[in-house]
Amino acid sequence: MRVVTLTNIVDVLSVAVGGMRVRRRVESLMAASALLSVSSCMTVSASVVPTAAGGVPEAVEKVRVSALGVPDGARELGLVEAHSAVAPLERIVDEVKQRAAAMGANLICIDKMATRYEWINSMCGNQPCRYEAGTLSVLGHAYRFDKESR
Repeated sequence: MRVVTLTNIVDVLSVAVGGMRVRRRVESLMAASALLSVSSCMTVSASVVPTAAGGVPEAVEKVRVSALGVPDGARELGLVEAHSAVAPLERIVDEVKQRAAAMGANLICIDKMATRYEWINSMCGNQPCRYEAGTLSVLGHAYRFDKESR
């Protein structure tokens, strides 16, 4: 079994087209392409739905995450959700925490994590192609828990 690396691809392209000048250009294009794909990979979409009556408490800096339950005395502030097709789970949970913190929550309880798959029709160069893409979602409730209120 032969392992194909970017170096192998660049070597083949530079030999096929002819010379070091082409090799440098191909390497530059591949590096630019990799940077664009990495930066676009971190796109996370998020939303919040406030459910608390009254004003929203001031934003907090630290938000704890729970999936087991909520302590007595915690006040629900709303629902938080984030999803992404390519960002890692940690990045999606961080986005949920940031949105909850902006609502004044210092605790989120994750209710559901799910991956949805769908077929995408696209163009790959000049050829139509079809691939399966997954979207990871994290849904939870945002709470404000003041230890003094126990």
